[in-house]
Amino acid sequence: MLGKLLKEGNNKLAEKGIGIKSGAETGNVIRINFL
Repeated sequence: MLGKLLKEGNNKLAEKGIGIKSGAETGNVIRINFL
């Protein structure tokens, strides 16, 4: 159970890291979607 929770936590951190790296790209996509 702990191993699974740690894996999920690491995946979430990795997603956040990817989100920060591609923040400009996703920001542009979000702006286009809202406009």
